[in-house]
Amino acid sequence: MAYPPYRSVLNFLLSALVFTVFQIFIFGKLVKKHTARIQSYEEERQFFLKFFDGKAFAIMAVMMTGGIGLRTSGLAPERFIAVFYSGLGASLLLAGLLFGRNFVRAVSAEPTVQKNTKQEGEMSMKRYMNMALLYAVLAMVGGVFYREFTSFNDFTDKTALGVVHTHYFLLGMVFFLLLLLLEKNFSFTGAKTGRILAVYHIGLNLTAAMLVVRGVSQVLGDTLSVGMSAAISGVAGIGHILLGISLVFLLVQIRHSVLEA
Repeated sequence: MAYPPYRSVLNFLLSALVFTVFQIFIFGKLVKKHTARIQSYEEERQFFLKFFDGKAFAIMAVMMTGGIGLRTSGLAPERFIAVFYSGLGASLLLAGLLFGRNFVRAVSAEPTVQKNTKQEGEMSMKRYMNMALLYAVLAMVGGVFYREFTSFNDFTDKTALGVVHTHYFLLGMVFFLLLLLLEKNFSFTGAKTGRILAVYHIGLNLTAAMLVVRGVSQVLGDTLSVGMSAAISGVAGIGHILLGISLVFLLVQIRHSVLEA
């Protein structure tokens, strides 16, 4: 919201510089460090607060407190808020996406040591059940956010936020529950399934993220520029394309298993 009066090539370059510095020297290293640490755990399940170590939580607390305090105090000029916070926020967003990518890779990865067909099928069904549960939670979060955010802003018209939870319920929870049943009956999961589902995850979450961005701007009454509106639609379109492609490949794989059954 602070950026529109300060749109210029110089400011865009400064934001890109801030993004690059934080990504290379801080958040990029942080993602690699904590991904490696999490993967080194011998036990399958860990307490969720072990996602970061103590040092990382301290850094996060200092950054959040300092950032919010600087923004609300009015000490920093609006140009600094626009340029610096946009670059920093973009780097934080990318770090979150990279953590999500690493999670999808870990969940979708085929076991390197395959004991027997029954165990493989059980592991696949377990992954599909976990994904169904994850998307059920995301769907409920999306629904609560839609209701409370529109209520808080006294918004009563239609908004893209209203379909975020349905996307996650149908294309997320229901979809993976169906995969679980298909795996149980036809054992379709193969070496390529993990890569196909990784593309599916990316497509679904890109689509949902753009629905949130579009919906928030609608509720707040922000007038998006033609370029920004087209960018949101374009990214959502990419998400739909990835969903469609991965779905076709997955159906072909299931078809082969059904014909061989």
